[in-house]
This record gives sequence, C-alpha cells and structure tokens, in this order.
Amino acid sequence: MTQIDSMRFRIAKADHEKALRVFTKILDYQRSHPELYHYSRSRSYFMDAEDNPDQEIWMFIDEYDDREAYWDSLQKAMRDDPSSAENNRTWMELIVPGTAPKGHEVWTEMEDLRVEFDH
Repeated sequence: MTQIDSMRFRIAKADHEKALRVFTKILDYQRSHPELYHYSRSRSYFMDAEDNPDQEIWMFIDEYDDREAYWDSLQKAMRDDPSSAENNRTWMELIVPGTAPKGHEVWTEMEDLRVEFDH
C-alpha cells in the first residue's frame, strides 16, 4: 500500500518570495538532517486562490515508505530539535490569519489505477 501526506495552506501573494526563502531554508535543513526526518521525497506546489486574488494556496506532498515512522519523525523533530521547532514557527508566521491548515491529509494510492511511462 502506497501512501502520501499532503497539506494545503494559504499565504499572501505579497509574501511569495519570502515564503520561497523560508521553505528553501526549511527543506535545506531537512536535507542536511536525514536522521531527523523519515521521508523519501517532498514536493511543493502553489496556485492562485480563486476566492481571493491576494492569496496563494501552497501544498506539499511527502512520500515515505512507512507512515508511522514518518509521522513519529516529524513529531520527534518538533519536540526535541530546537531548529525544527523554530522552522515550524517561522512557517506558521506566513500563514494568512484565519486560514490555519487543517493538518496533514493522508492519501492511499489505488495502485491498480497507476499509469507510468518509461520515456
């Protein structure tokens, strides 16, 4: 069974460049500390918020081989690693007030519907 975690959140369009810098810093930190984070791949996306021209919706997708190990690693990093806790605080400051993310969404792949091309 293949699963992913994703989360969507809103930032002000005016903060786009600042958010890129913050997320680059966060992901660089995570890359340099694989002992803290149990995931194999993370991808990030954004789009204009259709209901508010001043906002963007950002989303990340984390891929892993073990959901429990992934989730435990995130919780432990937030609890035990001051840099991870600070990164989270800095990220939360970018969130548009009143639009706090609901949390991670866990998606399970329907592998029978997978299409892959070898190009």
